[in-house]
Amino acid sequence: METQPLWTGPELSSLWGIPCDSALRCTGISLDSRSLVPGDLFFALQGQDPRFHGASSQGQDGQRFAAHALEQGAAAVVVRESLGAGPREIVVPDPFEALWTLARGARRRCSGPVFALTGSSGKTTAKALLTAALQAHFGAGAVHATEGSLNNHLGVPLSLARLPHGSAAAVFELGMSRPGEIAPLSRLVQPTVALVLNILPVHLEGLGSLAAIAEEKLSIAAGLGPEGVLVCPADRSPGHPRKVTFEDHRGPGASADFARDEAGVLRGHGAGIDLTPLGAEHRQRSATAILACLHAAELPLAPAVPAMAAVPAPRGRGSRLEAGGCVLIDESYNANPESMGLALRDLLAAPGQGHKLALLADMLELGEEAPAFHAALEARLAGLDGVFLLGPLMQPLAERLGPRCSGWWPSTDALDLAPILAALSPGAQLLVKGSNRFFWQARTVDRLRDALEARGILPT
Repeated sequence: METQPLWTGPELSSLWGIPCDSALRCTGISLDSRSLVPGDLFFALQGQDPRFHGASSQGQDGQRFAAHALEQGAAAVVVRESLGAGPREIVVPDPFEALWTLARGARRRCSGPVFALTGSSGKTTAKALLTAALQAHFGAGAVHATEGSLNNHLGVPLSLARLPHGSAAAVFELGMSRPGEIAPLSRLVQPTVALVLNILPVHLEGLGSLAAIAEEKLSIAAGLGPEGVLVCPADRSPGHPRKVTFEDHRGPGASADFARDEAGVLRGHGAGIDLTPLGAEHRQRSATAILACLHAAELPLAPAVPAMAAVPAPRGRGSRLEAGGCVLIDESYNANPESMGLALRDLLAAPGQGHKLALLADMLELGEEAPAFHAALEARLAGLDGVFLLGPLMQPLAERLGPRCSGWWPSTDALDLAPILAALSPGAQLLVKGSNRFFWQARTVDRLRDALEARGILPT
């Protein structure tokens, strides 16, 4: 039996009000001819569009690559100017607006719960946990979720436009780096439940203060309809008419609908549910927020816990790699003061008799408070067997640590893995964490893993 296409010519004609080939069948959506899959509908977006808000087109005009997209097997291309490709081209005044219109049309396909989530840290992990919880209820093939980190003014409409017919539920991640980005994305998604996972001093350079960050994150409520529910930390709870709160461990005495005690057991509506199977502290915190979301959508809670516990940590966000008898804790995707503190606490609390070491890089976009945030890490490093630091913001910390700092380098290019590898004896655990331009982009964890495997240390 033929699989239902993602989009057909008649559907596109109805949405855009222009003639499209009635035989057109699209199986996917693409914005990049290099990664296009045959059958995709390719949007030739104009480069350097100020409406992209945080999305980068690298200044490339998609019109230049439309012909290549057709050569790669695109079902059709959406362009500003005709290529002379007949029924395989759709000429519109503005492909970017056409993409958003397509996203609005896709949103009407889902009559079940639609979740939008944002936060300063942990969005991708929370999205994976929420998706798993929903799949436990609706079935694996019935839940649509944002792929990767498609959370900006290009990624969100792209994710929406890929929403299949018949989806029982959907999850969309919304990101920001400047004021005014989240509200229009939320209005596009029209969530039934909007989650603010946390509000942390991230993007201070772009917003200026924690209060401004809170205002921007909480603007996710702009897309909620009359029956929509806002889920947010108890101590950041605005006067929204329909909300569910959870304890984010920031406001002592805050009254929350969902909270987790020191033993990892929920209080409030989810009383008695044990979250310790999820492992690390940050995963338990995220799970508390996810259960609040399920409650807001009137979905069962208990089946969600084993489903969430089975979700592996995403690469670069806490995944553990065994190599050469050692463990690399890959937190290389990003870092902020909160996530850095949690990662160090989890490392110190991790079972095992081997040495515990950390390779840490600068935390970026913290504005004028950056030196203070980096200085505060000193107390978190007590008890480690080795500390290696990278980046100019880490230099003062390295100087204060003195001999307790096993190495400092000013840049990724200068980083020498040899002393780090020398410190990794069998059974050792090494945390690698910093803003992603340091370790993630340089594939530092992969290089460490390859070196350890080549060294051939046998597991103890």
